[in-house]
Formats: sequence, C-alpha cells, structure tokens
Amino acid sequence: MKLGIVGTGVGIRTHLANALSNPEIKVVGVVGRSIERSQELLNKEGFPADLACNWSELLSQQPDVICITTALENRYEYINSLDSYSGVLLIEKPLIGDIGIYTFNTLLSNLKKRIYVDFQLRGLETIEGLRTRIRDGNFGTVYSITLFERTSALRRDKLANWMYSTETGGGQRFAMGSHLVDLAMFISGHDYNDVDLKNVSGEAQAPRASWKKNSPANANIDEVFRCDFSVAKCHVHISTTSISQGERTLEFRVEGTEGAAEFQYKAGIGQLIEWTNSGETISFVGPDGINLQEPPEQPLNNSAFRVAYPRYLDYLVRTIQGENKGVLATFEDGLINAEILERAVRKA
Repeated sequence: MKLGIVGTGVGIRTHLANALSNPEIKVVGVVGRSIERSQELLNKEGFPADLACNWSELLSQQPDVICITTALENRYEYINSLDSYSGVLLIEKPLIGDIGIYTFNTLLSNLKKRIYVDFQLRGLETIEGLRTRIRDGNFGTVYSITLFERTSALRRDKLANWMYSTETGGGQRFAMGSHLVDLAMFISGHDYNDVDLKNVSGEAQAPRASWKKNSPANANIDEVFRCDFSVAKCHVHISTTSISQGERTLEFRVEGTEGAAEFQYKAGIGQLIEWTNSGETISFVGPDGINLQEPPEQPLNNSAFRVAYPRYLDYLVRTIQGENKGVLATFEDGLINAEILERAVRKA
C-alpha cells in the first residue's frame, strides 16, 4: 500500500514513524510548507530527507492513502484539488472546526465513503475487546460512561503557532475533547446517529492562560473542556484539562445494569478492570496497542495515543485490502463528532 503524508508535525512524529515500521506500507512522500523545510524536519527526526516532496509530486505517485495532518485552516487547499483522486484519505482530528460543517460536507461529497478520521484510541485492543463485550450484553444496559484526561500541555508560556486558535485546531476542546467524544462512542458500541444532538451541553474555559502574554491578539483557545450528552440510554460525561500540575492520565468508567469497568493509562501502564456476573478480570495495554493478561515488562510510551497508533494504522491497511472490521472512524463519525463539540459551547 502506497501512503503519502501532508504535514510535518504529527505527520512525521506519529504517522511516518509508524508507517515505516509497517511492512505492508510504502511511504511515497511527505509534503510540508516547502521541500526544504520538510527535509529539515525529516532530518531532525532521523528519517530519510528524500521523502520530502511537493503536493503535485505526491499526487503523481498515485498513493492509495493520503494522510492529511495539517492545521484545520491549511487543509482546504489540498482537499479542493482532489477531484480526480481515487484513493483514501486519513484526516487528523478534528475533521472540521465550528464553521463550515455543511460546506465541508458538500465539498467532500465525492470522497465521503473514502475518508477516515484519526481517532487512534480505537486501535487499543484492550478497549476494542471491552466494546465487543459491551455489545454482546455482558454489562447489561450501559447507562453511564465517564471519561477524564489530564495533561500539562498548555502550561507553557509559548506554544506552537497553530495552538493559539480554535480556527486552526488549537485548544483542549478540539485537541482532546474530540478524542474523548469518539472514545465514549466507540466504547458504547452505539452509532453516532444515536446521539441526542438537541441535548448536548458543555463549557470551555481558559482559567490560567499564561500563554496570553506571548500570543497573537486573536488567540482564543481553551484549556479546560467538559461535555455531557446522551447516546441511546447512556449518559456520557467528559472532562479534560491541559493545565494540571498532576501526572498525565487517561481514565474512564463504564456502569451497566449487569457490570462495570474502569480503565486508566498512566506513566506508560494501561490497565482495564471489569466486573460482571462472571467475576473480576484484569487486562493490560501492551506494545503497539495489543492486549496483555499481565503488565508489560517495561512501561510503554507515556502517550496512549502513540501506543494505539500502530494497530489503528494496521486496520487502515486491512480496510483498503477489503477486510473491513468496522473499527476505523468514518467521515460521518467525524462530522457528528464535530457537531457535538460545537453544540457543547453553543450559546443559547
């Protein structure tokens, strides 16, 4: 499978790093602001500089997949020139911002069925297994899913340029809120169309905002985000902060009429505990997102997202090869995910 990458941040650190490790993938090019800049960043991360190319050169390679990882406002120039492209797009979350949901929907009408969104936590086998057991009824009716994520990413006094504005995808609502909304949906086993969009609530705040002294005048990002919504008979509560002094963590709790589950990923160790009529079971996140019955011998990467990515990318390969397991987030998933985030902060 031939794969091209647009974007030299997460595009190099996550997408390229994992693609080069997958024997089914041949990377045919990396596109950035300029070939020279792409070469510099590839060299910096220890990857071949000759992967750098421009957009037209990448398209001439006829890649099976193009990963678009740029900031929101920079995506449209590429997407607008894909009329004759017949491959698949993997687009970094969030799929879109607050403005232009329906315009974007129309713009991509010819590509919808070939677009997937980078919600890579779906790649963790431990979480995929929990989802299967929830769908199989092991937990009865799941009525509550609560998720919490904590980092100190926005405690810095100076940020990367794109992080200062929601229009470019910055802020905790887009950066982590999008992931947690999707994780809740994936765990629940429900379809995004089952969400009650009329009753989404939430709040985005910037209580610390130390970065403002070095920020552009129009900086408008949030550091703390919460969101509540219902899907079928299940209430979902999300809380995420990027200004904590506490240790980085990703957690969730599931409550059902016949069972419960708790998950935590902290300091490179991911553990899932389940309580059902069959008793208590414990499982762990292993290297490259696989599931283990015992803790890994060494702590994994501090980021569950990086640990999950190899399996998510492998699912992309298998989907293109015709072995679709329904794990990848679709265009429609990304669109409703964006609408939930918008409605959470919409003023009445």
